[in-house]
Amino acid sequence: MKLGLIDVAMQIFRLMHVPDQCSWTSVVSGFAQHDRFEKALEYFTRLHREDFVPNDYSFGNALSACVGLRELKMQNGLASEALEVFVLMMECGFKPDELTLVSMVNACANLSAIKEGQQIHACVVKCAKYRDNLVLGNALVDMYAKE
Repeated sequence: MKLGLIDVAMQIFRLMHVPDQCSWTSVVSGFAQHDRFEKALEYFTRLHREDFVPNDYSFGNALSACVGLRELKMQNGLASEALEVFVLMMECGFKPDELTLVSMVNACANLSAIKEGQQIHACVVKCAKYRDNLVLGNALVDMYAKE
């Protein structure tokens, strides 16, 4: 799964009559390395249910997945706080700059907060200064692509 072809790897894994410890561990590792932490932990649990004894490598990958999930939750918490501060700024009449708008669009993308992201997009469209901004446009494309 080092090439990032997780779907292909999983098709091959499912076709195996009796996957061995190495196969299971590779699946856990692949999911963990590609930020699919919940899937990594799901397969780590399944590895154990299939009566394989987790080894240092499989434990290490499971721990990496746990750390990744924790970081993701922390990041979402910070993004949520940033969005709240942005709303307060707007209510107080502050005019956001390009960096603030890009950061808020990214926060909306990370939180799957499409409604809020669309409101920011509407502000961008209304302000001629930002309409053709490439960085902001790329952030908006990323946000909508994650929807």
